[in-house]
Amino acid sequence: MGGKILKFADERHAERMRELEEQHAERMRKLEEQRAEEMRRESECIAKGLAAHGVDQSIIDEIFGADWKDESGEGSSEQT
Repeated sequence: MGGKILKFADERHAERMRELEEQHAERMRKLEEQRAEEMRRESECIAKGLAAHGVDQSIIDEIFGADWKDESGEGSSEQT
């Protein structure tokens, strides 16, 4: 009987570890999404500043990559 008690304890521990790993993975996924959104907003702000200072849109596209676009859907010459 003593072996069963230990087995159950090990199973509970293993289940708790899986739960913690899943929670950690979810937190990391959310943090990565937040960071990606922050970077997108920063890029948009920089691109708007460059455009306001007369930098050609093709140059902005080259800086940020041809397929980037800002929140309004504008930004890439590929989009037009």
